[in-house]
Parts: sequence; structure tokens; C-alpha cells
Amino acid sequence: MKAAWILLGVVAAAGAGYGVWQMQQDDFDYEAAFEKPEGAELPQAPGVILRVPELAGRSPDEVTQKLGRPQDCEDSLYSRRCRYPDARASVLFIDGKASWFTADFADSGYPLQAETLAALGLPEGKPQQVGKRELVWTGIAGYQEIHLYGDSQGIVTHALIKTAAR
Repeated sequence: MKAAWILLGVVAAAGAGYGVWQMQQDDFDYEAAFEKPEGAELPQAPGVILRVPELAGRSPDEVTQKLGRPQDCEDSLYSRRCRYPDARASVLFIDGKASWFTADFADSGYPLQAETLAALGLPEGKPQQVGKRELVWTGIAGYQEIHLYGDSQGIVTHALIKTAAR
């Protein structure tokens, strides 16, 4: 019986040690995922397609001031989608706030790579998913998901950005 208790103690100590080791190996940037640094400089790139941080969480009127009058809007049960052809974008408003963005990169020539986030006014970061025609980020503060979609030549065709719920 005493040997069983000793074995149980050894297993528990080993498990606790492994847990501590795993926590030290965790390279997820928790601060970046849950906090947005005040006054953080966003990249300023020539040929910016859409400055998402300036639009995220804004009202339809505020978005119209930045992007111009929408070509059309359509309502659904929980949202309103407006298309802004001059900005080559559409915005989905949820609870009256700009929450999802689709940016058209047609003929922009941007490569399907992390640096292209600057064309959206977003800081560059390592994507969590990499495919032949898609890059996906899920750890950028203030955003649920960011998708860049590309064609067969590796050129970005469009982006989908979902902001974090506020």
C-alpha cells in the first residue's frame, strides 16, 4: 500500500512538472490577443486598399464619411451590408457597428504573404493557417479573424476581416 502512495506521488510530481514545462513553452502572445496598445503606430503603406482600424466599430454614418456614399445596402435579420464601390469594399454592420469587412484587391498585385496586411492598415504578424490560396490570422488584437485569399499565381484577390466583439 505504501508503494502505491509513493508511485502516486511520483506520477503527480511528474505531471505537475510537465505542466509547468508546457506553460514555459507557450509562445502565444496573450498581451497582443487581449490588449490593444494605446497609440500604437499602424503601418502606412502606399496603395493601401482599406484602413480597417479607422473603420472598425464605427457607425454607418462614420463609415460613409471615410468611404463615401454606399452604392447599395441590404438588411438581414441581424445585420446590414453596404457596398462602397469607390473604396472597393463592403462592410457588414452588426448592432449598428462596422464589424466585418470585405476588401477587393483586384488588379492590386499584392502577393499572398503576411506583409500584405499593411494594405489593410494592419500590423504584420505570422498567420496561424497557411494554404496555397489563403492565409488566416486569429491572434491579432481587436480581430477575430483575418483572411487573405489569393489566386493560382499567389496574388491576393480579396480579404475578409472580422473584428472582435465589443
